Amino acid sequence: MSILSKLFSSNQPKRLSKLDYWAKWELNALIDDIELAYQLISEINVDNRDPHLYYFIEGLELEIFDLTHDNVPDFSNVWHWFRSNGEWSQWTKGQNEELRERIYFRSNRWKTEGQD
Repeated sequence: MSILSKLFSSNQPKRLSKLDYWAKWELNALIDDIELAYQLISEINVDNRDPHLYYFIEGLELEIFDLTHDNVPDFSNVWHWFRSNGEWSQWTKGQNEELRERIYFRSNRWKTEGQD
């Protein structure tokens, strides 16, 4: 190795591409699950005209848009809504618990580990 190569070589690990990074942190699966949650909660809204439910659904819709269009997504609202005693659990009364857990797990993982 030449002196110039040694001077200008980078010892930094190779960074993942955006698509590889998103695959590693399961971003597409998380967005798919959030979209499924949106569809399910919208069905509940047909029978329940509570304005708080409407605002929750509207918030989910905005989060889906933001997550699919932002370069650096923020999962704070999703994390908050899908924790064990969050709004999702309040409106679904424990139904679709597996979906809630997947969303919470992935959003928590993204919030705590995926922002490097």
